[in-house]
Amino acid sequence: MIAITKQENKRTPKIAREREEIKAARKLVHDNYVQAGLIDPIPTGLHLTPFDTSPLTQVFIVKQPDDAVVSTLSLIEDQANGIPMEAIYPDEIKHLRQRDERFAEISCLASQDRQGLIPALAIMYHFAQAARIQHLLIAVHPHHAAYYERFHGFERFGRMRPYRTVKENPAIGLIHDINMWARSETKCKSYKQVVYDYAFSEAELIRHEMSQEDRTYFRQSMLRHVHS
Repeated sequence: MIAITKQENKRTPKIAREREEIKAARKLVHDNYVQAGLIDPIPTGLHLTPFDTSPLTQVFIVKQPDDAVVSTLSLIEDQANGIPMEAIYPDEIKHLRQRDERFAEISCLASQDRQGLIPALAIMYHFAQAARIQHLLIAVHPHHAAYYERFHGFERFGRMRPYRTVKENPAIGLIHDINMWARSETKCKSYKQVVYDYAFSEAELIRHEMSQEDRTYFRQSMLRHVHS
């Protein structure tokens, strides 16, 4: 893994707060997923889910100097309708919820290159720590599981299962204990250094809540896809 700092790559990680930023993020997810064969093309060109308009969902993006969004991921905290991967790991999520520890799912990852995800993951980690989230969950293709385990400190959370929302492609559930990872002096030491090379102000990590106008806009976009 090549460590590239915020200053070197001139890319800016941030929480998406503008409608156009969120649209650009969802278009990047759509295009990446279509190319990977995970979804079919959508007329709107935007990959949207019912979780996107929740105040407990944050969209992280990385922008180039020309404002182009080059990578994105979402963090979906546990909420009234659960989290996406609960559809394939209901028992495991139920058990985790019973422990009364805060958790969230990393979802909708997309990037023009793997290095682009590094700053997106960095700001996401900083946000999660500030929000006192203890566990991060992610469902990944089996081919990518070893990468997240080796470089990001994830561990197996569930067996491989078909995931309906990505055309029955196989997925493996992984879990990451933020507090344990942060305290460890040896686990993923090189990646941890990359994460903490990034510094963010309190203002940069303030939770974004969509305006009513933006929620209506994205809900209507989802409805147009359903009825198209």
